[in-house]
Amino acid sequence: KRNDDDKLFHIRYYTCNGSEVDLCGHATLASASVVLHILGFGPGKKGVDAIFHAKHDILRTKVAPPISKISDSGCSAARIAMDFPWKDEHEITEVAKRSDVISMIKSAFHLRSDSGVLYVGIDCDEGDILVEVTQTLFLSLCDEEKVDFSHMVDLDGYNRGIIVCCKCTSKEEDNNTKGGEKTKTDFDFISRFFGPKVGINEDPVTGSAHCVLGPYFGTKLGKLKLLGKQMSSRGGVVECTLKIDESTKRVGIVGTAVTFMSGTLHI
Repeated sequence: KRNDDDKLFHIRYYTCNGSEVDLCGHATLASASVVLHILGFGPGKKGVDAIFHAKHDILRTKVAPPISKISDSGCSAARIAMDFPWKDEHEITEVAKRSDVISMIKSAFHLRSDSGVLYVGIDCDEGDILVEVTQTLFLSLCDEEKVDFSHMVDLDGYNRGIIVCCKCTSKEEDNNTKGGEKTKTDFDFISRFFGPKVGINEDPVTGSAHCVLGPYFGTKLGKLKLLGKQMSSRGGVVECTLKIDESTKRVGIVGTAVTFMSGTLHI
């Protein structure tokens, strides 16, 4: 829905089971790509932002260079910079609640031991639980098809998703843009996101989760710019920039949108 000012749009987010969520990185990225590249605000109009009024926040987006052609079919990859909210988290210190989360992790992923769990926290809105584990434990977690999501659904105390993450202590494989070759990249952290409570068993890439992951690992590592990789079966790389001034804290996230199909819907 367009506002009176052509750059302003209202946006709401719904998952595949009809649940409304406050923020979705993928939907914002795709919407910004359409507004900036198809509806006339695109590259070449220096300094133009597409601004989205979400349920609880105002999200500014703009073109981030470079924009490169990625195939002879005419598909193009557009980098979009998005200004997202900063979400603090706090540690779950109550013994029973922490124990419940760890028990859920063990049961959902069929683990024999919880010795690799380093930290259990929850974001300020009690939407997402964050569990940091060792890299060894993280890389041993089973694929989505083998996860028992019933344990995540049954867990109380949160209303959206489970973030499982770790600090990178070694380079991880990434897809090179040249011929699909594999390269090794220095990521600051890797993660997976599970949201069966809202109809998403495992999300391929979750920009909104990086509103928590960016500040968490930024504080932990003492960095303002971080590179994360979400290790779903499809996978994706998320660039995070922590923006702090006297009055506000925001998380800048850069993603890539690819237009592969367009058409007209007659209603």
